[in-house]
Amino acid sequence: YVLDTLGYRAYFDVAFADFPQEERYSKLTTSFAISAYIRTLLPTQAPFQRWLRGDLTAMSDLEKLGATVFYGKAGCFRCHQGAALSSNEFHALGVEDLWENGGLKTNIEDKRNLGRGAFTEKKEDMYKFKGPQIYNMSDSPFYFHGSSKRSLRELVDYFNAAIPENTQVPEEQISPFFHPLFLSEGEIKALVAFLENGLKAPDLNRYVPEKVLSGNCFPNNDPLSQQDLNCQ
Repeated sequence: YVLDTLGYRAYFDVAFADFPQEERYSKLTTSFAISAYIRTLLPTQAPFQRWLRGDLTAMSDLEKLGATVFYGKAGCFRCHQGAALSSNEFHALGVEDLWENGGLKTNIEDKRNLGRGAFTEKKEDMYKFKGPQIYNMSDSPFYFHGSSKRSLRELVDYFNAAIPENTQVPEEQISPFFHPLFLSEGEIKALVAFLENGLKAPDLNRYVPEKVLSGNCFPNNDPLSQQDLNCQ
């Protein structure tokens, strides 16, 4: 049969055939499906990636200097490595939590602010969060788990000064990689240029679907969006 005409359930039947039917269309399988989809969204044309493939004109001189700071004095590569410039490591950086900075309107007792420790309940994991991949970071309106920084310049300044801003995080939990970097103004500007431009891949809109199987208006499905996008 043609899966496209049968909606999401048919796809779930194929992808999660090992799940009992009463568990097949659940939050768990939906999280697996979304995660699998997200892993297909690959930034592959960033200037840095093109430079690595041999296009020596892909990056500006300032961005190249920023790359040397990234892999040298700033030590960013210790947490952002491999093809995705990410890692499977968790670190505490002492940044403000969601409740402190608005965010999801959590409070000081919210376990989500404990990071990995909320899941493992191990003391050594408290306040630690996974290091993200950092391609196309310049598209984000905020940074860190509590959205306490609103620009890449603010982010770099925070790492450069290495002064924890969250008094709830014990000093012994702070990552050993979080220490003053002593970057000059020129090095900071170069590093920001590398993060903003050197790691920005264009045309990620190629992954935007023309339609979704639910038949809902995409990307928004509220009544006004349905009217504006003419997709009722």
